[in-house]
Amino acid sequence: MPYRPSVPCSKTALGLSTAVLLVTAAATYYEAYSGRPVPLLLGLVLLPAALVQFVYLIVQHYMHCRGMLPDDTGEPGADADTQDAFLAPDLKEFVDQLAQLKEAKQRLDIVLANVVDGILAVDFDGRFTHFNQAAEWIFGKPAALVIGRTAAEADLHPQLSSMIDECLTTGTEVSTEIRLAVTPEKVIDAHAMAYMSADTKLVCGVLTVHDVSEMRRHERSQREFVSNVSHELKTPLTAVRTTAEALLAGAKNDDQLVDRFLTNILLESDRLAVLIDDLMDVARMDAGVIDSRRSVASVRDIVDRAARVILPRIVEKDLTLTIDVPENISVVCDENQMVQAVRNLIDNSAKYNQDGGSIQVTARKSHGKTHIKVSDTGIGIPFGEMDRIFERFYRVDKARSKRLGGTGLGLSIVKSIVELHGGKISVDSKLGEGSVFTITLPNTSAVVEDGCVPSL
Repeated sequence: MPYRPSVPCSKTALGLSTAVLLVTAAATYYEAYSGRPVPLLLGLVLLPAALVQFVYLIVQHYMHCRGMLPDDTGEPGADADTQDAFLAPDLKEFVDQLAQLKEAKQRLDIVLANVVDGILAVDFDGRFTHFNQAAEWIFGKPAALVIGRTAAEADLHPQLSSMIDECLTTGTEVSTEIRLAVTPEKVIDAHAMAYMSADTKLVCGVLTVHDVSEMRRHERSQREFVSNVSHELKTPLTAVRTTAEALLAGAKNDDQLVDRFLTNILLESDRLAVLIDDLMDVARMDAGVIDSRRSVASVRDIVDRAARVILPRIVEKDLTLTIDVPENISVVCDENQMVQAVRNLIDNSAKYNQDGGSIQVTARKSHGKTHIKVSDTGIGIPFGEMDRIFERFYRVDKARSKRLGGTGLGLSIVKSIVELHGGKISVDSKLGEGSVFTITLPNTSAVVEDGCVPSL
Protein backbone atom coordinates (compact mmCIF):
# COMPACT_ATOMS: atom_id res chain seq x y z
CA MET A 1 0.00 0.00 0.00
CA PRO A 2 1.45 3.45 -0.93
CA TYR A 3 2.59 5.60 1.93
CA ARG A 4 0.01 8.07 3.26
CA PRO A 5 1.47 10.48 5.79
CA SER A 6 -0.39 10.96 9.07
CA VAL A 7 -2.15 14.20 10.04
CA PRO A 8 0.91 15.93 11.55
CA CYS A 9 2.81 15.20 8.40
CA SER A 10 0.07 16.08 5.84
CA LYS A 11 0.47 18.66 3.15
CA THR A 12 -2.02 20.96 4.98
CA ALA A 13 -0.04 20.93 8.22
CA LEU A 14 3.19 21.39 6.35
CA GLY A 15 1.70 24.31 4.38
CA LEU A 16 0.31 26.01 7.51
CA SER A 17 3.64 25.74 9.26
CA THR A 18 5.37 27.21 6.25
CA ALA A 19 2.82 30.06 6.14
CA VAL A 20 3.31 30.84 9.85
CA LEU A 21 7.06 30.89 9.31
CA LEU A 22 6.75 33.27 6.37
CA VAL A 23 4.28 35.62 8.20
CA THR A 24 6.53 35.81 11.22
CA ALA A 25 9.57 36.49 9.07
CA ALA A 26 7.64 39.23 7.20
CA ALA A 27 6.52 40.87 10.43
CA THR A 28 10.06 40.94 11.73
CA TYR A 29 11.28 42.43 8.44
CA TYR A 30 8.49 45.06 8.53
CA GLU A 31 9.43 46.11 12.07
CA ALA A 32 13.09 46.41 11.21
CA TYR A 33 12.70 48.59 8.07
CA SER A 34 9.42 50.48 8.58
CA GLY A 35 10.07 51.57 12.13
CA ARG A 36 6.59 50.58 13.17
CA PRO A 37 6.48 48.28 16.14
CA VAL A 38 5.10 44.75 15.92
CA PRO A 39 3.95 43.16 19.16
CA LEU A 40 7.10 41.81 20.84
CA LEU A 41 5.32 38.64 21.93
CA LEU A 42 4.51 37.81 18.32
CA GLY A 43 8.17 38.09 17.30
CA LEU A 44 9.54 36.14 20.27
CA VAL A 45 7.01 33.29 20.22
CA LEU A 46 5.90 32.74 16.65
CA LEU A 47 9.34 32.76 15.01
CA PRO A 48 11.02 30.06 17.22
CA ALA A 49 7.84 27.99 17.33
CA ALA A 50 7.51 28.05 13.57
CA LEU A 51 11.17 27.06 13.13
CA VAL A 52 10.86 24.11 15.56
CA GLN A 53 7.60 22.93 14.01
CA PHE A 54 9.04 23.16 10.51
CA VAL A 55 12.19 21.12 11.36
CA TYR A 56 10.13 18.58 13.31
CA LEU A 57 7.78 17.97 10.39
CA ILE A 58 10.67 17.56 7.93
CA VAL A 59 12.37 14.98 10.20
CA GLN A 60 9.12 13.14 10.83
CA HIS A 61 8.37 13.01 7.13
CA TYR A 62 11.87 11.56 6.47
CA MET A 63 11.43 8.88 9.15
CA HIS A 64 8.03 7.88 7.78
CA CYS A 65 9.43 7.51 4.32
CA ARG A 66 12.26 5.33 5.63
CA GLY A 67 9.78 3.09 7.48
CA MET A 68 11.09 4.14 10.89
CA LEU A 69 7.72 5.33 12.19
CA PRO A 70 4.23 3.76 11.82
CA ASP A 71 1.43 5.49 10.00
CA ASP A 72 -2.21 5.70 11.10
CA THR A 73 -2.72 1.98 10.44
CA GLY A 74 0.07 0.98 12.79
CA GLU A 75 2.15 -0.38 9.86
CA PRO A 76 5.54 1.00 8.88
CA GLY A 77 5.18 4.32 7.18
CA ALA A 78 6.86 3.17 3.97
CA ASP A 79 6.68 -0.13 2.20
CA ALA A 80 9.51 -1.71 0.23
CA ASP A 81 8.63 0.18 -2.94
CA THR A 82 8.74 3.53 -1.15
CA GLN A 83 12.08 2.67 0.47
CA ASP A 84 13.56 1.56 -2.83
CA ALA A 85 12.39 4.80 -4.39
CA PHE A 86 13.82 6.79 -1.51
CA LEU A 87 17.26 5.17 -1.68
CA ALA A 88 19.26 6.10 -4.72
CA PRO A 89 20.47 3.14 -6.81
CA ASP A 90 24.12 4.13 -6.29
CA LEU A 91 23.67 4.14 -2.53
CA LYS A 92 22.08 0.68 -2.57
CA GLU A 93 24.92 -0.71 -4.64
CA PHE A 94 27.45 0.81 -2.25
CA VAL A 95 25.70 -0.75 0.76
CA ASP A 96 25.63 -4.16 -0.94
CA GLN A 97 29.33 -3.95 -1.71
CA LEU A 98 30.10 -3.07 1.89
CA ALA A 99 28.15 -6.11 3.07
CA GLN A 100 30.01 -8.37 0.65
CA LEU A 101 33.37 -6.96 1.75
CA LYS A 102 32.47 -7.49 5.40
CA GLU A 103 31.50 -11.12 4.74
CA ALA A 104 34.69 -11.75 2.75
CA LYS A 105 36.80 -10.27 5.57
CA GLN A 106 35.11 -12.53 8.10
CA ARG A 107 35.88 -15.59 5.98
CA LEU A 108 39.49 -14.48 5.56
CA ASP A 109 39.88 -13.90 9.31
CA ILE A 110 38.60 -17.43 10.00
CA VAL A 111 41.07 -18.94 7.52
CA LEU A 112 44.05 -16.96 8.82
CA ALA A 113 43.17 -17.78 12.41
CA ASN A 114 43.11 -21.54 11.78
CA VAL A 115 46.05 -22.17 9.44
CA VAL A 116 48.96 -24.05 11.02
CA ASP A 117 51.55 -21.62 9.64
CA GLY A 118 52.19 -18.26 11.23
CA ILE A 119 50.93 -15.34 9.08
CA LEU A 120 52.38 -11.91 9.86
CA ALA A 121 51.84 -8.61 8.06
CA VAL A 122 53.74 -5.31 8.46
CA ASP A 123 53.14 -1.84 7.06
CA PHE A 124 55.74 0.18 5.15
CA ASP A 125 57.27 1.25 8.50
CA GLY A 126 57.76 -2.34 9.58
CA ARG A 127 55.02 -2.28 12.23
CA PHE A 128 52.88 -5.37 12.55
CA THR A 129 49.30 -5.11 11.36
CA HIS A 130 48.45 -8.83 11.57
CA PHE A 131 49.67 -11.64 13.85
CA ASN A 132 47.56 -14.83 13.70
CA GLN A 133 47.09 -17.54 16.34
CA ALA A 134 49.76 -19.83 14.88
CA ALA A 135 52.28 -16.97 15.09
CA GLU A 136 51.29 -16.45 18.73
CA TRP A 137 52.05 -20.11 19.46
CA ILE A 138 55.33 -20.14 17.54
CA PHE A 139 56.78 -16.98 19.09
CA GLY A 140 55.05 -17.33 22.47
CA LYS A 141 53.63 -13.81 22.39
CA PRO A 142 49.98 -12.62 22.21
CA ALA A 143 48.98 -10.50 19.23
CA ALA A 144 48.01 -7.62 21.53
CA LEU A 145 51.68 -7.15 22.47
CA VAL A 146 52.86 -7.24 18.85
CA ILE A 147 50.32 -5.33 16.74
CA GLY A 148 51.45 -1.75 16.12
CA ARG A 149 55.07 -2.48 17.02
CA THR A 150 58.17 -3.41 15.07
CA ALA A 151 59.89 -6.77 15.55
CA ALA A 152 62.55 -5.10 17.69
CA GLU A 153 59.98 -3.28 19.84
CA ALA A 154 57.97 -6.49 20.31
CA ASP A 155 61.19 -8.27 21.39
CA LEU A 156 60.97 -10.90 18.68
CA HIS A 157 64.06 -12.60 17.27
CA PRO A 158 66.73 -10.16 15.96
CA GLN A 159 67.08 -12.27 12.83
CA LEU A 160 63.38 -11.71 12.11
CA SER A 161 63.82 -7.96 12.47
CA SER A 162 66.75 -7.96 10.03
CA MET A 163 64.76 -10.06 7.61
CA ILE A 164 61.82 -7.62 7.63
CA ASP A 165 64.12 -4.62 7.15
CA GLU A 166 65.83 -6.25 4.18
CA CYS A 167 62.52 -7.18 2.58
CA LEU A 168 61.03 -3.69 2.95
CA THR A 169 64.23 -1.95 1.87
CA THR A 170 64.99 -4.00 -1.24
CA GLY A 171 61.43 -5.07 -2.12
CA THR A 172 62.66 -8.63 -2.70
CA GLU A 173 61.68 -11.98 -1.23
CA VAL A 174 63.76 -13.08 1.76
CA SER A 175 63.91 -16.56 3.28
CA THR A 176 65.83 -17.78 6.30
CA GLU A 177 65.79 -20.37 9.08
CA ILE A 178 65.57 -19.05 12.63
CA ARG A 179 66.35 -20.94 15.84
CA LEU A 180 64.36 -19.68 18.83
CA ALA A 181 66.06 -19.90 22.20
CA VAL A 182 63.32 -21.84 24.00
CA THR A 183 63.13 -25.28 25.61
CA PRO A 184 62.83 -27.47 23.64
CA GLU A 185 64.49 -25.56 20.82
CA LYS A 186 62.21 -24.32 18.07
CA VAL A 187 63.38 -24.05 14.48
CA ILE A 188 61.20 -21.99 12.10
CA ASP A 189 61.40 -21.51 8.36
CA ALA A 190 60.55 -17.84 7.65
CA HIS A 191 59.66 -16.32 4.28
CA ALA A 192 59.00 -12.59 3.66
CA MET A 193 57.57 -10.87 0.58
CA ALA A 194 56.99 -7.16 -0.15
CA TYR A 195 53.81 -5.98 -1.90
CA MET A 196 53.83 -2.92 -4.18
CA SER A 197 51.00 -0.68 -5.39
CA ALA A 198 50.28 -0.01 -9.07
CA ASP A 199 52.73 2.91 -9.04
CA THR A 200 55.46 0.63 -7.57
CA LYS A 201 55.21 2.15 -4.12
CA LEU A 202 55.70 -0.16 -1.14
CA VAL A 203 52.39 -0.99 0.51
CA CYS A 204 53.18 -3.71 3.05
CA GLY A 205 55.12 -6.88 3.74
CA VAL A 206 53.75 -10.37 4.43
CA LEU A 207 55.64 -13.07 6.30
CA THR A 208 54.92 -16.78 6.68
CA VAL A 209 56.65 -18.83 9.37
CA HIS A 210 56.53 -22.62 9.54
CA ASP A 211 57.64 -24.68 12.54
CA VAL A 212 60.17 -27.25 11.27
CA SER A 213 61.47 -28.26 14.71
CA GLU A 214 60.20 -31.83 14.49
CA MET A 215 61.63 -32.24 11.00
CA ARG A 216 65.05 -30.99 12.07
CA ARG A 217 65.03 -33.24 15.16
CA HIS A 218 64.16 -36.20 12.98
CA GLU A 219 66.96 -35.39 10.54
CA ARG A 220 69.44 -35.04 13.42
CA SER A 221 68.22 -38.34 14.86
CA GLN A 222 68.75 -40.05 11.52
CA ARG A 223 72.30 -38.66 11.25
CA GLU A 224 73.09 -39.82 14.77
CA PHE A 225 71.55 -43.21 14.03
CA VAL A 226 73.71 -43.72 10.94
CA SER A 227 76.80 -42.61 12.86
CA ASN A 228 76.03 -44.95 15.76
CA VAL A 229 75.28 -47.88 13.47
CA SER A 230 78.59 -47.38 11.71
CA HIS A 231 80.41 -47.31 15.03
CA GLU A 232 78.58 -50.33 16.46
CA LEU A 233 79.20 -52.41 13.33
CA LYS A 234 82.83 -51.38 13.18
CA THR A 235 83.62 -52.56 16.73
CA PRO A 236 82.91 -56.31 16.32
CA LEU A 237 84.21 -56.34 12.76
CA THR A 238 87.49 -54.80 13.93
CA ALA A 239 87.78 -57.40 16.68
CA VAL A 240 87.19 -60.24 14.23
CA ARG A 241 89.68 -58.78 11.76
CA THR A 242 92.35 -58.25 14.42
CA THR A 243 91.95 -61.80 15.72
CA ALA A 244 92.12 -63.27 12.23
CA GLU A 245 95.30 -61.29 11.48
CA ALA A 246 96.87 -62.54 14.71
CA LEU A 247 96.09 -66.12 13.74
CA LEU A 248 97.63 -65.64 10.32
CA ALA A 249 100.70 -64.02 11.87
CA GLY A 250 101.57 -67.24 13.72
CA ALA A 251 99.15 -67.60 16.61
CA LYS A 252 97.56 -70.53 14.74
CA ASN A 253 100.55 -72.64 15.78
CA ASP A 254 99.71 -72.18 19.47
CA ASP A 255 96.76 -74.41 20.40
CA GLN A 256 95.82 -72.33 23.45
CA LEU A 257 95.87 -69.08 21.48
CA VAL A 258 93.85 -70.65 18.67
CA ASP A 259 91.10 -71.69 21.06
CA ARG A 260 90.99 -68.27 22.72
CA PHE A 261 91.01 -66.37 19.44
CA LEU A 262 88.37 -68.57 17.85
CA THR A 263 86.18 -68.12 20.95
CA ASN A 264 86.63 -64.36 20.61
CA ILE A 265 85.62 -64.49 16.94
CA LEU A 266 82.53 -66.50 17.84
CA LEU A 267 81.51 -64.01 20.58
CA GLU A 268 81.99 -61.02 18.31
CA SER A 269 80.06 -62.75 15.53
CA ASP A 270 77.19 -63.40 17.94
CA ARG A 271 77.27 -59.78 19.01
CA LEU A 272 77.21 -58.66 15.39
CA ALA A 273 74.26 -60.96 14.66
CA VAL A 274 72.30 -59.57 17.62
CA LEU A 275 73.05 -56.02 16.52
CA ILE A 276 71.89 -56.72 12.97
CA ASP A 277 68.69 -58.34 14.26
CA ASP A 278 67.97 -55.31 16.44
CA LEU A 279 68.69 -52.95 13.57
CA MET A 280 66.31 -54.87 11.34
CA ASP A 281 63.61 -54.64 14.02
CA VAL A 282 64.13 -50.89 14.36
CA ALA A 283 64.06 -50.41 10.58
CA ARG A 284 60.83 -52.39 10.21
CA MET A 285 59.14 -50.45 13.02
CA ASP A 286 60.21 -47.11 11.57
CA ALA A 287 58.95 -48.13 8.14
CA GLY A 288 55.65 -49.37 9.59
CA VAL A 289 55.99 -52.69 7.77
CA ILE A 290 56.35 -54.89 10.83
CA ASP A 291 54.08 -57.92 10.66
CA SER A 292 51.74 -57.76 13.65
CA ARG A 293 49.46 -60.75 14.29
CA ARG A 294 47.39 -60.09 17.38
CA SER A 295 45.45 -62.52 19.48
CA VAL A 296 44.41 -63.09 23.07
CA ALA A 297 47.60 -64.10 24.90
CA SER A 298 48.26 -65.11 28.49
CA VAL A 299 50.62 -62.72 30.24
CA ARG A 300 52.01 -65.63 32.26
CA ASP A 301 52.95 -67.49 29.06
CA ILE A 302 54.59 -64.34 27.70
CA VAL A 303 56.72 -63.90 30.83
CA ASP A 304 57.68 -67.61 30.99
CA ARG A 305 58.82 -67.59 27.35
CA ALA A 306 60.83 -64.40 27.87
CA ALA A 307 62.51 -65.65 31.07
CA ARG A 308 63.44 -68.99 29.51
CA VAL A 309 65.73 -67.27 26.99
CA ILE A 310 67.55 -65.24 29.68
CA LEU A 311 67.86 -68.15 32.12
CA PRO A 312 71.53 -68.99 31.26
CA ARG A 313 72.64 -65.44 32.14
CA ILE A 314 70.54 -65.51 35.32
CA VAL A 315 72.20 -68.78 36.42
CA GLU A 316 75.65 -67.48 35.46
CA LYS A 317 75.30 -64.43 37.74
CA ASP A 318 73.54 -66.37 40.53
CA LEU A 319 70.46 -64.15 40.29
CA THR A 320 67.09 -64.92 41.86
CA LEU A 321 64.17 -64.61 39.45
CA THR A 322 60.67 -64.34 40.93
CA ILE A 323 57.58 -64.45 38.69
CA ASP A 324 54.30 -63.35 40.25
CA VAL A 325 51.80 -63.32 37.39
CA PRO A 326 48.25 -64.73 37.82
CA GLU A 327 47.16 -67.25 35.21
CA ASN A 328 43.92 -65.42 34.39
CA ILE A 329 45.46 -62.17 33.10
CA SER A 330 45.36 -61.90 29.31
CA VAL A 331 46.00 -59.16 26.78
CA VAL A 332 45.34 -58.72 23.08
CA CYS A 333 48.76 -58.42 21.44
CA ASP A 334 51.25 -59.88 19.02
CA GLU A 335 52.60 -62.52 21.38
CA ASN A 336 56.05 -62.76 19.78
CA GLN A 337 56.53 -58.99 19.93
CA MET A 338 55.43 -58.82 23.56
CA VAL A 339 57.76 -61.71 24.44
CA GLN A 340 60.59 -59.74 22.84
CA ALA A 341 59.70 -56.63 24.88
CA VAL A 342 59.56 -58.49 28.22
CA ARG A 343 62.70 -60.46 27.32
CA ASN A 344 64.63 -57.24 26.66
CA LEU A 345 63.57 -55.87 30.05
CA ILE A 346 64.58 -59.05 31.91
CA ASP A 347 67.84 -59.22 29.96
CA ASN A 348 68.54 -55.57 30.81
CA SER A 349 67.90 -56.27 34.51
CA ALA A 350 70.24 -59.28 34.41
CA LYS A 351 73.06 -57.39 32.63
CA TYR A 352 73.08 -54.45 35.02
CA ASN A 353 72.44 -56.45 38.19
CA GLN A 354 74.95 -57.38 40.83
CA ASP A 355 76.01 -61.00 41.25
CA GLY A 356 73.60 -62.65 43.66
CA GLY A 357 70.97 -59.96 43.07
CA SER A 358 67.28 -60.45 42.30
CA ILE A 359 64.77 -59.83 39.52
CA GLN A 360 61.01 -59.78 40.03
CA VAL A 361 58.32 -59.86 37.34
CA THR A 362 54.71 -59.08 38.30
CA ALA A 363 51.46 -58.40 36.47
CA ARG A 364 48.24 -56.84 37.73
CA LYS A 365 45.02 -55.30 36.43
CA SER A 366 43.86 -51.94 37.75
CA HIS A 367 41.91 -48.90 36.54
CA GLY A 368 41.12 -50.48 33.19
CA LYS A 369 44.78 -51.27 32.42
CA THR A 370 47.15 -54.25 32.59
CA HIS A 371 50.49 -53.50 34.24
CA ILE A 372 53.58 -55.68 33.77
CA LYS A 373 56.48 -54.74 36.04
CA VAL A 374 60.12 -55.87 35.89
CA SER A 375 62.13 -54.76 38.93
CA ASP A 376 65.73 -55.48 39.88
CA THR A 377 68.42 -54.75 42.47
CA GLY A 378 70.91 -53.49 39.90
CA ILE A 379 73.09 -50.41 39.62
CA GLY A 380 70.14 -48.07 39.02
CA ILE A 381 69.90 -45.09 36.70
CA PRO A 382 70.96 -41.50 37.49
CA PHE A 383 67.92 -39.21 37.80
CA GLY A 384 69.03 -36.91 35.00
CA GLU A 385 69.37 -39.79 32.52
CA MET A 386 66.04 -41.58 32.98
CA ASP A 387 64.42 -39.59 30.16
CA ARG A 388 67.14 -40.68 27.73
CA ILE A 389 67.42 -44.41 28.35
CA PHE A 390 64.83 -45.16 25.66
CA GLU A 391 66.89 -43.34 23.01
CA ARG A 392 68.65 -45.48 20.44
CA PHE A 393 72.24 -46.45 21.32
CA TYR A 394 72.06 -44.62 24.64
CA ARG A 395 73.80 -46.46 27.48
CA VAL A 396 74.06 -45.51 31.14
CA ASP A 397 77.21 -47.59 31.64
CA LYS A 398 78.85 -47.76 28.22
CA ALA A 399 81.82 -49.88 29.29
CA ARG A 400 79.67 -52.53 31.00
CA SER A 401 77.16 -52.58 28.14
CA LYS A 402 79.79 -53.26 25.49
CA ARG A 403 81.49 -55.85 27.69
CA LEU A 404 78.20 -57.71 28.11
CA GLY A 405 77.27 -57.48 24.43
CA GLY A 406 74.61 -54.76 24.67
CA THR A 407 73.63 -52.96 21.48
CA GLY A 408 71.98 -49.90 23.04
CA LEU A 409 68.78 -50.65 21.13
CA GLY A 410 66.98 -52.96 23.56
CA LEU A 411 64.95 -50.37 25.50
CA SER A 412 64.22 -48.41 22.32
CA ILE A 413 62.72 -51.55 20.79
CA VAL A 414 60.66 -52.17 23.95
CA LYS A 415 59.24 -48.65 23.76
CA SER A 416 58.35 -49.05 20.07
CA ILE A 417 56.60 -52.39 20.65
CA VAL A 418 54.60 -51.12 23.62
CA GLU A 419 53.48 -47.98 21.78
CA LEU A 420 52.57 -50.11 18.77
CA HIS A 421 50.07 -51.84 21.08
CA GLY A 422 48.62 -48.56 22.36
CA GLY A 423 50.47 -48.78 25.66
CA LYS A 424 53.12 -46.87 27.59
CA ILE A 425 56.37 -47.73 29.34
CA SER A 426 57.76 -45.93 32.37
CA VAL A 427 60.76 -46.31 34.67
CA ASP A 428 61.40 -45.57 38.33
CA SER A 429 64.96 -45.93 39.55
CA LYS A 430 67.33 -45.05 42.37
CA LEU A 431 71.05 -44.99 41.75
CA GLY A 432 72.72 -47.94 43.47
CA GLU A 433 69.41 -49.54 44.51
CA GLY A 434 67.79 -50.78 41.30
CA SER A 435 65.12 -49.99 38.73
CA VAL A 436 61.46 -50.76 38.05
CA PHE A 437 60.21 -50.82 34.45
CA THR A 438 56.42 -50.83 33.97
CA ILE A 439 54.60 -51.75 30.76
CA THR A 440 51.00 -50.48 30.76
CA LEU A 441 48.63 -51.98 28.18
CA PRO A 442 44.91 -51.47 27.51
CA ASN A 443 42.78 -53.83 29.60
CA THR A 444 41.11 -56.45 27.39
CA SER A 445 39.09 -58.35 29.98
CA ALA A 446 35.83 -57.71 28.12
CA VAL A 447 37.37 -59.00 24.90
CA VAL A 448 38.65 -62.14 26.59
CA GLU A 449 35.28 -62.91 28.16
CA ASP A 450 33.51 -62.58 24.80
CA GLY A 451 36.07 -64.87 23.21
CA CYS A 452 36.82 -62.55 20.30
CA VAL A 453 39.64 -60.26 19.27
CA PRO A 454 39.02 -56.68 18.12
CA SER A 455 40.47 -55.35 14.91
CA LEU A 456 43.57 -53.43 15.97
